[in-house]
Amino acid sequence: MIRVVYRWKVQEARFAEFQTVWSRTTNTIHETVPGALGSFMLRSPDDKTEVMTVAKWESMAHWTAFWGAENRRGDGRHASAGRTHICHRIR
Repeated sequence: MIRVVYRWKVQEARFAEFQTVWSRTTNTIHETVPGALGSFMLRSPDDKTEVMTVAKWESMAHWTAFWGAENRRGDGRHASAGRTHICHRIR
């Protein structure tokens, strides 16, 4: 099992929207993608714009497969495309 940590910078005024989209997305992934074991969200008490999400995967191979061709929408873009208007992922 592996855990993958994502850091996000979310506009405070749009946090509820981000949370809704993230929750719907992570639940869909958990229910439909082999190897996806669920995830959770943490929000900084000091800086409300800092958010971390932690995803649990059965293996690195499952996570890699998800971020490959299997995570494409009908138009060829990743399913997460378009979320940057709500937040920015910190690398």
